[in-house]
Amino acid sequence: MTNEAMESESMSVGSWATNGFLNYMRQLRKQTNSMSWMDFAEESARGWKKMSQKEKNSYRDMDNACEDNAMYVDGEDPQRSNEMCNHPMGKQRRSRNSCAPPEKSCAKPMRSCPKPRKSCAKPRKKSACSKPRRSACAKPRKPACPKRQNRCGARPKCSKPGPVTNNGYLNFVRSFRKKHCGLKPQELISEAAKAWIKLPEEKKDRYRRMACKVTHNERHKRRRVCKRC
Repeated sequence: MTNEAMESESMSVGSWATNGFLNYMRQLRKQTNSMSWMDFAEESARGWKKMSQKEKNSYRDMDNACEDNAMYVDGEDPQRSNEMCNHPMGKQRRSRNSCAPPEKSCAKPMRSCPKPRKSCAKPRKKSACSKPRRSACAKPRKPACPKRQNRCGARPKCSKPGPVTNNGYLNFVRSFRKKHCGLKPQELISEAAKAWIKLPEEKKDRYRRMACKVTHNERHKRRRVCKRC
C-alpha cells in the first residue's frame, strides 16, 4: 500500500523515473506504437494490475532520470503524440535536479484576435458613358378601356373629304363619298360612275360650277357653265 501511494503521488508531482507504472507505460508504448492513446492507456492499466509485486518493483528501480520522458518513439504519428501530450496523464512536471532541459508545451498559444481578412472583390469602376438606371418604381399603367361597340344602325365614321378640284365629276365623287362612306374604294368608284350617268345635266352643272371657282385655266373659265357663276 505504501508503494502504491507513492506511485499515485509521483504521477501528479514526481518524475517519470520514480514511478514504476509510468516506466511500464514507456516500455509498453514501444511495442504498441500503432495503438491510439486511449486504447493504450486502458491496455497499460489492465496489464499493470495483472503484474505481481516483484515485476512492479523491477519497473520502479529503473533509472531513466536523464532519458527523454516522452511517451512515444521516433517515427510515431505526430497526431497521436500531440494527443498524448495534451492528455492529463501525459503532462508532467520536471524536477529542478533533472538532467534534461525544461520541456516545451506542445500546444501553441492561440491568438486572441484573428487578423481581419481582406475582401477579394475589387470595387468596380464606374464608366463615364454608363447610362442612367431607371427608377425601381414602375409608373402606374392606365387601365385598359374597353372598346366601344357600334350601336345598331350607327353609321361608320368617314374620313375627311378631299379639296374641291377643277373637275366636275371628281367633285360629284367627293359628295357621293360622304353619303356612302361604308363602301370600299372599288365599290365607291363603280357606284359613283353609275350615279353620275343617271344624273341630269342641270345637277351636273352644279358640280362643274364648283370646279370653275378653283380653276386657274383660262380655257376652263371661258366655258358656258363658268360664265353663269
